Amino acid sequence: MVSNQLSVFSERLDNIVDFMFSKRDKLSLDKYDITKITNILDLKGSSIFEPKSGGAHLREFYLWEEPHHPNMTFLISNYADGLPNLTRFISQKGLIDNIEFVVYENELYRYRKLFKEGRERFVQLIKDARWEFFEEGIPLDYEYVENYEKKNKKDRLNSLMISEYLEAEGIQVDLLRNEISCGKYFQRLAW
Repeated sequence: MVSNQLSVFSERLDNIVDFMFSKRDKLSLDKYDITKITNILDLKGSSIFEPKSGGAHLREFYLWEEPHHPNMTFLISNYADGLPNLTRFISQKGLIDNIEFVVYENELYRYRKLFKEGRERFVQLIKDARWEFFEEGIPLDYEYVENYEKKNKKDRLNSLMISEYLEAEGIQVDLLRNEISCGKYFQRLAW
């Protein structure tokens, strides 16, 4: 399972990149170096999978497609929060459904679906001083909503449930990041 936030868009990479370039001023794309990636090692060898804490570093993110997940584009960044403003902008302005999820075992479980029309479903279990559970929006058909009422908050959401939610959306968790067909690496060069 992914240990920092991963976003999945229900659209092809070329269409997302074209949309981003159509909004290049709004997204400040002139401040980014953009490199084509073609090998899964470009992703796996990156420190982007262990994001730095705090915000005092320049943004980097990957967008890629995988052959076993057709018509989906994945995004991961060097920010632990997964660049939610960027993913929300792409989803709502580009009219593209988006799923975001993160699993830090025994610390944080989060699943969010943003619909292109602006509707949102959000479920999270996080351990601060104690376990806190939060949900917002209309439950999706495949959710285990009966778990959300369990007395022990720690039992309300877990990595297996998130995997099953993703599989219901056509995302095979065991195949994530095994192979890429094409991708782009965005590295911000200046503030």
